Amino acid sequence: MSGEENNIPSFRELGLCEQLCKTVEKLGWHKPTPIQAQAIPWALKQRDVIGLAQTGSGKTGSFLLPVLDALVK
Repeated sequence: MSGEENNIPSFRELGLCEQLCKTVEKLGWHKPTPIQAQAIPWALKQRDVIGLAQTGSGKTGSFLLPVLDALVK
């Protein structure tokens, strides 16, 4: 995973709205986790996503951030 972490884009690069990006930064989320980096772009395109990852890996944020993004827009 060490090489992958350097390639993870920011929340802004994933396509989340600016207001939501500022909010997650205030929460201390500086970079998306690998599951978030893979799932969020698909969810923002309103595509179905199935994600498997360990507990505490950010799965909830993977589907909740795109939902919040849609509500803010």
